[in-house]
Amino acid sequence: MKTILFLIALLSSFSSVSSTLCHKEMITINSTDLTKKINKKSSDSNENINRDFFIYSTGEMLILNQKHCLMSNYDISYYYQFDSNRDEAFNKIIEILNNILKHEDLVTNKEFNKNLKLALLNNKLDNNDFNLSKNKNDDNIEHYFHLTKQEDDIYNFRLSLYIGIGGL
Repeated sequence: MKTILFLIALLSSFSSVSSTLCHKEMITINSTDLTKKINKKSSDSNENINRDFFIYSTGEMLILNQKHCLMSNYDISYYYQFDSNRDEAFNKIIEILNNILKHEDLVTNKEFNKNLKLALLNNKLDNNDFNLSKNKNDDNIEHYFHLTKQEDDIYNFRLSLYIGIGGL
């Protein structure tokens, strides 16, 4: 009986810690291009989920997904055409990315911006060109950047950026 009571107390303490950790502040992007914002709570993990849709006058689209609990997860998907203005695309992505970097106190390698711009210009990306690190503590950081050619009449390419911070 003591074991059962101990397990119940232990599980309830994990639950209260988890609910506290899952209420981290989301990044707010103030942009006239923000078309739709969806906020919900995951029924599985109790994580808050934010999804922001940015539709630009050029027809390009950026989607920012944020989930925060034991780990902060950011997923950026940028959809664009082959003939898009890559300087504008770069500026749109960097605006969102800089908000994440500032919010999470992350730093990039020196060549990060140049490599991202080249990836957009050449439609070719090498994940080794991008390094992120935490400024003040040693949280785990995982990230991957991926560029895919789409077989789509609207968008020819999708640039995907994932950044995960924290966890075990």
